[in-house]
Amino acid sequence: MAAPSKGTSVLASLTAEVMATKTKASGARLTPVEGEKGALPLEMAKLPNDVGVFMSNEALHDHAKQLRKFAGDAIAIADGLDGLLSESSETKAKADPNAERKAKEAEGDAKALERATLSQTAPPEEAQTAPPETSPETFAAEFAAKAAAAQAATFTTKWRCPTHAKPGVPKVSAKGRDFIGCPDCTQFYGG
Repeated sequence: MAAPSKGTSVLASLTAEVMATKTKASGARLTPVEGEKGALPLEMAKLPNDVGVFMSNEALHDHAKQLRKFAGDAIAIADGLDGLLSESSETKAKADPNAERKAKEAEGDAKALERATLSQTAPPEEAQTAPPETSPETFAAEFAAKAAAAQAATFTTKWRCPTHAKPGVPKVSAKGRDFIGCPDCTQFYGG
């Protein structure tokens, strides 16, 4: 380390020295080693390199051999793991993976069959009876009665007139608005 010049701090001189060595070293390039960027991976280096042909029969044969070796190694590893877990891969392969789904399907089929037989045993008269013919006058009267019953059911409240202790009844104001009021006086439910 060179001695700092007068008026320059030690930190500034160290920084200048490091930067000077870095600029000198940046001119030299190192060649990449295996596994670094720029180098071919080990698997690619072993593959045949046919120029002008996508892949020859010989290259395909070599790939197939490598895949078979890899598959054999993978199966051996899987069997070893199964041995550690005391569970054989053959036992799992023999078990039906779709057993639960098949059981649910069978249950659903049984329910559908039961529903179909129940609908077939119903008396045909009930299913085929048509509503009786009604005249327009009868229909209008029945409709008015049902509408009044629905309105009464809708507008019934537990409100009672505080003066007469009578339950409220549906009424219509002069402006045409529905409300609940006392049948004897002008008091109404303010809900």
